Formats: sequence, C-alpha cells, structure tokens
Amino acid sequence: MVSAVSTTSSGALEGLGKGAASLVISLCRYVIFIMPLAWLLCRQLGPTGVWHAFWVTEVLSAVIAFAVYRKSVGLSVADAPALPKGEPLASRSSFVWPSKA
Repeated sequence: MVSAVSTTSSGALEGLGKGAASLVISLCRYVIFIMPLAWLLCRQLGPTGVWHAFWVTEVLSAVIAFAVYRKSVGLSVADAPALPKGEPLASRSSFVWPSKA
C-alpha cells in the first residue's frame, strides 16, 4: 500500500512533464535508499535484513514522494475549486452514462 504513493507520484509527475522530479523519486527508491539499507541491514540481521530494507525503503520513498510531488505541482486541498452551492458533483463531469437500450 505504501509503495503505491511513490510509484503513483512518480508516474503522475512524468505524465505532467516533470521528469526531473519523477527521477528524484525513482532514484531515492531504487538507488539511494534500497542499496545502502539492504547492505546495512543484511550485515546486522542477516538475510532477514534485506527483506526489512524493502519496507523501510517504501516508507522513506513515500515521504520523499509526497514532498517532491507537493513542491513540483504546488497544489493543496485548499487550491481545489469549490462547487457552487446547490450544484451536484455529477453535473461537473463530462462523462455520460450509456443508456440501456
């Protein structure tokens, strides 16, 4: 579940044309965190330490991804457009449900 944060953030940034920010997240996840942590924890805990390195890496990468995404995109919940009073959410959607024929 936690790995979805870094993976989704990286993909979203790539799709938005912010490749450098996406690269930062990927490098943190695959190089900066996992390799040193796997080496260190393997020396401390044996082979089990390598497995612990994965979840630690995912948590650290999720924190970094959240910060990088927020800085790159610059959006917060307060920036979201508000719905006019009385207008249902479905009226703002461009999706049209297919009719049953």
